[in-house]
Amino acid sequence: MRTRLIGFATVGVLALGAMVIGIRSGSPATARAFLPPRNSQIQVLPGGVVQSVDSGGRQIWALVDRPSAERDRLYVADVDAVTNRVHSLHRVPGPASMLYYDAGRVWVVGGGDGAAPSSRISVLDAVTGHVTTLRLGTRAGIASMAFADSTAYAAVPSRDAVLAVTLSGGQLQARSIHVAGGPTSVVALKGVILPANRDRNLAPIWLEARKDAADVTALSQGVPAIAAAGRDGVWARTGQAIERETLDAGTAPAVVRLRPAYRPFDVVTARDGGCYVSLPNPSDLPSRADLFYYSASALAGGSPLPTSAHSGNEIKTLAADPVGGVVYVDYTGRLWRWVPAGVPLR
Repeated sequence: MRTRLIGFATVGVLALGAMVIGIRSGSPATARAFLPPRNSQIQVLPGGVVQSVDSGGRQIWALVDRPSAERDRLYVADVDAVTNRVHSLHRVPGPASMLYYDAGRVWVVGGGDGAAPSSRISVLDAVTGHVTTLRLGTRAGIASMAFADSTAYAAVPSRDAVLAVTLSGGQLQARSIHVAGGPTSVVALKGVILPANRDRNLAPIWLEARKDAADVTALSQGVPAIAAAGRDGVWARTGQAIERETLDAGTAPAVVRLRPAYRPFDVVTARDGGCYVSLPNPSDLPSRADLFYYSASALAGGSPLPTSAHSGNEIKTLAADPVGGVVYVDYTGRLWRWVPAGVPLR
């Protein structure tokens, strides 16, 4: 996956002193005439290092750090997923290292571990650009976030807790839910929050009355750290494999097991019902594929094989592309998109 990717987006000059910088795209008809290549780097901010990426609506959201800047280092970039062009930049407070999108809001989190001063959660309104911040203090580093309805659920391993965070009256409020063993990841699915702890056990947090509670009980037996939630199931890492366990009322979880050649690093559910799986790519094996796409039809088979493979740069984090394919951040802080052959750009 380290073959050179082609195609670079053109980005206008950015006035970095402004709180919000707008770059207007053309009409939908004009934009569609200039769709980016299927393999392309997205130029976000000159001198910037991308820390994290997510998607929502028809936008790609990237958390960008400018290491050379003494102040105003961190920005959230709003990238048009059709044209690869930066639409706006929003300054956010640090420390911050991860970004999530849900229901018109961008959640930026970081700090609270090691030498970082304190943990923060900042919420950016994607329409108004307004930023609201909650300080959580020391020893409150967030490992993962999931969303259900209007609530964000943040896994805080050092406090043996999942924080239920809501925005009310212009203020962020957090309620602590005890989770034994220190939650290392959390996902939301079908009215239940599923944190996984250091012992690789699940501790369901129920959001509503359930008739199929036995499904989650069965799922929690012997399943390791959660990787991602899909439309009707959960992806989990199991040593050298990735497993998807679907939850249907009144039935035992159905398992789909993927066995890539190397231990999987991360997985996201594709918008067509398939998935993307990333693998570590050591520097001594620069040509090895480290990103695989499994189509929905491939996952329906008994022993799924990758539909497409991609070689490029070792992947730090990835997210489903809102108009098809996947976007990812490499370990040098560059942002890329990959759309496998056969996956349409919508």
